[in-house]
Amino acid sequence: MIVEDSKQTSDRLVADLTAHCPEVKIVGVAATYPKGLELFSQERPDAALLDIHMPEGNGISLLKHIKKEMPECMVVMLTNLDFPEFRKECAIHGAEAFFHKSDDFEKVPGFVGGMASMHMLQSQSAS
Repeated sequence: MIVEDSKQTSDRLVADLTAHCPEVKIVGVAATYPKGLELFSQERPDAALLDIHMPEGNGISLLKHIKKEMPECMVVMLTNLDFPEFRKECAIHGAEAFFHKSDDFEKVPGFVGGMASMHMLQSQSAS
């Protein structure tokens, strides 16, 4: 799932993930904190890409909720505000990755694809 308030950014994420990660199914896109909570509750995704700043809440609060409810969900944080305190807080609360939108955006599909491949291998070996 993707929770990102910029339609341009979420559209680009969907396009990049669709083009480069055929093993990844995007279960939904939300633009606000409440819609992100709703999407998470409905879909229970294997992974979530979260913007830090969004209307009616923030991605760090959503990260905390997701990791409390479903610790195995992989969470990737995206932001234009690359402050060390944000990186630290996200790491403390279990985010698997933290990407700066301006500098690291092109790395997101590779990271997500790699994590999806690892998840599929772990699922296969568990069965």
